[in-house]
Amino acid sequence: MKRVMKLRRIKINIFDLNTILIFMFLYMYITPAYFLYKDPFATLYPIIRYGRCILSIYFFFQCVYRSKYKVRQLYLMIFLFSFILLLSSLLGDLNLASWVNNTFQIIGCFAFADCYKKRIDSVIKIGFWYFFIVLIINNFLMVLHPLYLFIARNELGNQWYYFAASKNQFSMFCFPLLFFSYLAYEKKMIGKLILVISILQAAIPPVFALSVTSIVSVILFETLMILKEKDIIRSKRLWIGILVIVCAMQLIFTYVFRTELVQHIVIDYLHKDATLSGRAMIWDSAHELIAKHPLLGMGNGKNGSYYYCIVGDYEQGSIMWAHNTSLDLLTQGGVLLFVAFYGIVVNSIKKLFKARVFIEKNNMIFIVMFLIYCIMGYTERFGFRMDLYLTLGLAFSFTKAANVYNE
Repeated sequence: MKRVMKLRRIKINIFDLNTILIFMFLYMYITPAYFLYKDPFATLYPIIRYGRCILSIYFFFQCVYRSKYKVRQLYLMIFLFSFILLLSSLLGDLNLASWVNNTFQIIGCFAFADCYKKRIDSVIKIGFWYFFIVLIINNFLMVLHPLYLFIARNELGNQWYYFAASKNQFSMFCFPLLFFSYLAYEKKMIGKLILVISILQAAIPPVFALSVTSIVSVILFETLMILKEKDIIRSKRLWIGILVIVCAMQLIFTYVFRTELVQHIVIDYLHKDATLSGRAMIWDSAHELIAKHPLLGMGNGKNGSYYYCIVGDYEQGSIMWAHNTSLDLLTQGGVLLFVAFYGIVVNSIKKLFKARVFIEKNNMIFIVMFLIYCIMGYTERFGFRMDLYLTLGLAFSFTKAANVYNE
């Protein structure tokens, strides 16, 4: 007879300063679209942006103070990443507000995780319920308003939004929910029923939006979570090889996709759009721009303005980025920014591979989650997505000692 898992009761004092700070961080860094773009909340958007910067500064100096004013190697990598982007932008196309915002947010994600590495229970529990509740509300309203909940104007023109995000941005809530759900389950904060419900909540938006990449990513994540108990799935060499290949193919894919053979398969056998909703045209543009500026790229650009000299078929303001993580990094900051980004990644996740042969079961949650972001990066950009940096920050901070769950 199987033993019933006994859940741990972890009390969260909603009036505690740390509870408030954790919630404020999650809300300000990964804010539902309704509170960013829907009137009257849209008028508060500048406050949220400034709030992110203030929180980032607070968490960073807390980390520096606790480490006796020593700056960790990872933060130096982040500073290098930001400096390269600033340099390339000053020499090319600069969007200063975007650079400042991204720099503070990236630092904030790692500093936040570093500050609360000894309060992992609180972060996991609050993180789980935050994303769970946001997606419950989103999915309920999605049923009532299947086309869209509201329309707001941004850099891309009139955009259709649901409560959490637009159709192409649901992953910033769905992926963290999957991530925190399994962390909460392994910590015995939730049972199997709540885990299954949270998985379904995370799967509904991609299915509703018919996002093939997101659907495949969710299915792959769940499959690997089921199989993570098996030793062969947790082979250290296997996963190092998988991540290296998947990351390398992210860039190669954009070239291979435009070959005559692949185009023939896509059009004649799969009966799909040969440009992947226009993405392949942007990739062609990015390839040409990278060839002209391989070392430092074109800068962070105001609304991707440098694409229009190559791709004339798009209306001005409709292109924001390359829709591929590797291409986006290379276009903005060249090879130097690309290398700096993966320097941050390697420094963040290397402790997950400390085992000699088999990766620890719980560490697999972090590794598989990063794999999913890599796969999504084939058709979207994640080099400046805060949900990715939050995952990397937690991986770095919570695995510094022994097992991530041994406090």
